[in-house]
Amino acid sequence: MKPNFYRTLLILSGALFFIPQNSVASSAAMKFSKNAILIDAGSTNILSPGALPLEADTRYNKDTGYGWISGPKRQSLLRKNLSRSRNKLTIDSISAQKLKFRIDLAPGDWQVTFWMESGMEHQNSALFLINGKARNLNWHIFGAPAEPKVSLNPSYRLYMGNVTVGKKGLVLEWRGKADLVRLNGLQFHSRPTKIKNLQKIKKTSVQTALRLKEAGRFDSIVSLEAIMADLNNPSDTYATYWRHQLSVLAKAEEYFEGMRGWEWARKKTGLSMFGRYNQAIMLIDGLLADADDSHPLYERALYQRGRLLYWRDREGHGNNYDGVAPHELVNLYKRHPDSLLLAMYANEKIDTPDSCDNLSSPPNAPAWSIAQNEVLCRTRLLSGWWIKNRQDDNGELGGKYGDDVEMLRWWTIPFLSGDATTSRGWRKLATGVWHSDRLEQGYYKKPSDVEHASEPISDTAPLLAFLDEPEYIDRLAYSANHFLKRWTVLNDQGRRYFRSAWFGALTMDERPPRNRDIPMNGRAAKAVYYYAWSTQDKVIIDALHQWAKGWAYGAMSTAKGKPAGLIPASIRAHDEAINGDEPTWYVANMFWDYYDWDHEKGQQIYDMLLFMSQMTGDKSLLEPMFSSADLVEKFLSADHTKNFAKGSAEWAIKRLSEEPAFWSVLEQWRLLNNDNRYDALLNKHGGPYIKYRLTGNKNYLAPAAEPILETIRYNFAMRTREALFTDRVYITRTDGGMDPRPQILGMLTGGMLTSSPYADISWQDTPQGFTALVSKASKSTLEIETYLFSDAEKEIAFRLWRLEPGKYRMTLLHKGKETYSQNINLKKRGQKISLVIKPATEYRLTLQRTGPSASDH
Repeated sequence: MKPNFYRTLLILSGALFFIPQNSVASSAAMKFSKNAILIDAGSTNILSPGALPLEADTRYNKDTGYGWISGPKRQSLLRKNLSRSRNKLTIDSISAQKLKFRIDLAPGDWQVTFWMESGMEHQNSALFLINGKARNLNWHIFGAPAEPKVSLNPSYRLYMGNVTVGKKGLVLEWRGKADLVRLNGLQFHSRPTKIKNLQKIKKTSVQTALRLKEAGRFDSIVSLEAIMADLNNPSDTYATYWRHQLSVLAKAEEYFEGMRGWEWARKKTGLSMFGRYNQAIMLIDGLLADADDSHPLYERALYQRGRLLYWRDREGHGNNYDGVAPHELVNLYKRHPDSLLLAMYANEKIDTPDSCDNLSSPPNAPAWSIAQNEVLCRTRLLSGWWIKNRQDDNGELGGKYGDDVEMLRWWTIPFLSGDATTSRGWRKLATGVWHSDRLEQGYYKKPSDVEHASEPISDTAPLLAFLDEPEYIDRLAYSANHFLKRWTVLNDQGRRYFRSAWFGALTMDERPPRNRDIPMNGRAAKAVYYYAWSTQDKVIIDALHQWAKGWAYGAMSTAKGKPAGLIPASIRAHDEAINGDEPTWYVANMFWDYYDWDHEKGQQIYDMLLFMSQMTGDKSLLEPMFSSADLVEKFLSADHTKNFAKGSAEWAIKRLSEEPAFWSVLEQWRLLNNDNRYDALLNKHGGPYIKYRLTGNKNYLAPAAEPILETIRYNFAMRTREALFTDRVYITRTDGGMDPRPQILGMLTGGMLTSSPYADISWQDTPQGFTALVSKASKSTLEIETYLFSDAEKEIAFRLWRLEPGKYRMTLLHKGKETYSQNINLKKRGQKISLVIKPATEYRLTLQRTGPSASDH
């Protein structure tokens, strides 16, 4: 080959062809002639293959050429509990407040790598020095945990930095500050330098350099493991150097791309999904610590860390929750402005073609139906993607069970609209969770905060009651039993409270400040609500009633300056102290800030009080909601031009008036009761569906779909293959403004909320293109408008939940004319009924009670 060919390869590959500087120098007098030197800090009984041992008492001497040179007493640390995620190098370490190490490396260019326990810190405080000069570690700062740490992190940090070694060798020093330094090991690679003689380029090096360049593109799908497999010559400096670089990135990608949140990965590694993702970030931190864009893997590593940080931050409701990409992705987008994926990460709306883009709408189709049809099409498309492309045999969706189940919160729309695929996926996930090792006797096994411990059951089991199958009702009985016998206590005043907000199926954690009842305990009670509703079990209903009376009493209290009616942040069971010993009524000070009043403003208790009022007929339970609504109505009618002090009545009422969930509960109350006292307030500040039900004006309805459509029409990849946390797959924003989901659910089922069972009707096995609007509902009457976007008539099925048993006349009308009628003997709640409707026809389906059923006599 001619030299100019080599020059061309050099240009194409970014000048990545190197020879080892140290290998051309005489090494006869050097103690370390290897191009890669591995030193394992810890016990010699657990020594990494090919490594030199570095024990607590291994002091430097000229004969060995390496060891500790000063510092306080050092200790060995062995982490046997991490044996599934660690190798012999990282399973043990040497620890001290300060470590100082010397090695007599040959003069030349080297890369220094070290592994160090992340310890008790989320933000590293240790200093690292090379020959007395501090190095910038460039390690990611993780957010502080909500609950106090009691044990070492399961992760380790990594650093990879370049250094030029002189005649005096190398001195490395670690200085701990807030925590000890725990060093797992060190590695020194002879760093290749740019080749000057083109004729010395090996053919294998040429090929490897080109493969590295291709693999290092940010959007590359080239296998890193495949390149590593070919770099298996330990005597080749070039091969050992790049194999080391590749191994770090490959391990990081395995932890999040390969393992995601699968249960098998947790069992294989012993690390949680968060532990694996954090470890992946720390590995890439090491690769990028001293690298720049001349490094062939730079873009890919930058992209992968950017993705991890984007989703990690989104999971923590940080900046990226609002679509702010980390600097890694911002910089890459500047380099690749044509990338649609990077544009999505930059929060640009990218519309990729899908089957819901050009839905056919006949001229006579009502506007509400056209909008709802697209919402149902797109939510079915999205849930269908996860079910068809990600769902495993055990129901998992790849984001760990605890997060997978949260996706069901928006699956309620396709589920209750009758989508068979969503129903199948929901059942599969719920059953997988039910039989997983996370649960014991129908609830989370280990005691944990209720927000997280309740999700596996509260997000899966209750709504399956709408399928009216005994198996699913039986699953709810466990929570009902725990609620009655373990989770709650009946005090001397006959009022019931949860003993704590930290509990498992069989264990309560009542250490202060955990030992208080909080509104979010309603999540654990959700299964109990649906059980009581499904079975009408008087014992459980009575226990729930006692709990409701306890919270109603606390809500009407004015202790600590709380306005009467507002729900306090917490109540201590034994003495009914509002917020326990805390000085205010609104800051719970229970580690997690979402236990403070300002997070949800007590909406789960308003909902529970409404539900139990319906179950028992006890109207006194509604007094807190009415008092709060009166305060909101008075506040909204006044002229306010100033800010209010946090904790003041004006501040609290203003915040409550801005809470969508509070309005949803008030709207649900209005749908259930023929009471117009707040109609003017709801007509002005309520959502589209309640405004329609109060006025009959359908012009309110179509806009209710826009917040959802403006989200799910775009950036499909961000809600599917890119999502690293399944609980952050949203169909609309949920952190502000009117939540549009209850509006769509109200149209479809007549029930605004699913936190308690309020639906008048649920649909089952309906075809794509079916839409419905509940226009009137009571215990004796139900009216629904339907429209079918299809080329042929279809059968639809539904279950009736609020109509009392009895004889009914079911009628189908088109333009006021009866096209079908049938007498129905409704024997039980949830009875399934089917009928056939024609396409492109606006129907009004009515069920009107005509007399008692035979079972009434």
